[in-house]
Amino acid sequence: MNTTIKQDHYKHWIAKTDIELPNGKLLTITTRKSNNGGLLSSASVASYEKGFLTHVMFQDFSIRLEHSNPKRVTAKVVEQQHNSINFDSVKLQALAFYKLN
Repeated sequence: MNTTIKQDHYKHWIAKTDIELPNGKLLTITTRKSNNGGLLSSASVASYEKGFLTHVMFQDFSIRLEHSNPKRVTAKVVEQQHNSINFDSVKLQALAFYKLN
């Protein structure tokens, strides 16, 4: 499990955790500023195919975990919401989705 917190090219703070799953799959959990100005945490799974990561919408695992509306989306706020996520629970949901548990 690898977590990074940095600013994206729009200067918005983003927290990202990558968790390797069996069968060449990667679970990515992100917390970032949403389009409506709130703070969104979500998870999705992509598969390694020919050296690239691919995610097929409406077929691969993807869920919204938490949405909040802080006054300001700072690094500290992003980190707090991201760290409040139960990563093990999300991993189990993803494994169950692909029947890998």
